[in-house]
Amino acid sequence: MNFKKDKEKGFLFHSLSVTLFSPLASLYQTSTLFNKPFLPNLKFVPRIFPQQIGLRYGQIYLSTECKNYLSPTCAFGLIGVLQGIVYGHSNLYFSQKMNIIRDVKITNYLKGPVFAASRDIISQGIPFLFNNYIEDLVFGNNNNNNNNNKNNKNKITYYSSLSFLSISSTVLSHPFHCLQTYIQTQNNMSQYQAIKYLIQKERYNLFYKGIRGRFILLFITNLANDFFLKQLWH
Repeated sequence: MNFKKDKEKGFLFHSLSVTLFSPLASLYQTSTLFNKPFLPNLKFVPRIFPQQIGLRYGQIYLSTECKNYLSPTCAFGLIGVLQGIVYGHSNLYFSQKMNIIRDVKITNYLKGPVFAASRDIISQGIPFLFNNYIEDLVFGNNNNNNNNNKNNKNKITYYSSLSFLSISSTVLSHPFHCLQTYIQTQNNMSQYQAIKYLIQKERYNLFYKGIRGRFILLFITNLANDFFLKQLWH
């Protein structure tokens, strides 16, 4: 692993841009899933900013190494698994503060890795890997699917396509996110029992419960991926 100044700056800017909204989205998701008030608990958000930035920096750095040795798809899967640690840190912290759980178990951060990997392959991988293709397909822009050359692109069609993919992939990935969030907070149930219980309880609600915060978060994340990750992964 070689540290380079420009890459370190890219990792840091990506981490900062996403972390500005990510803890808010985590708090909203957790409070919605467990029917807890959102606004009174906003006071807990600033307390975890430094840890969240550090965790995201490590997440993007390690996934970049994974991309260099394997593939972008594997890298987004790893982003998802590591995202379980990032989200787990915030979800369990907020859950403890809202008296949803009594004790935070670090081992719970890594619960549901399959859901986590699937979530981020869909929610981040699809917009990152297929935006050029969808733009060409829908708007008829012949850009030769070159992810690194936007000089001749129509910015409106490019970011319209990115917005569409970000929204649709958020909806498709949201049940995985709800399931992982829930099983991370369950100390007295197996993962299978937690999954079965939540699916029986929520059913189709898993596609939209608490999703408003993720729409904004994933749009910011996909923009950060477009601005920083494409350069880092070139």
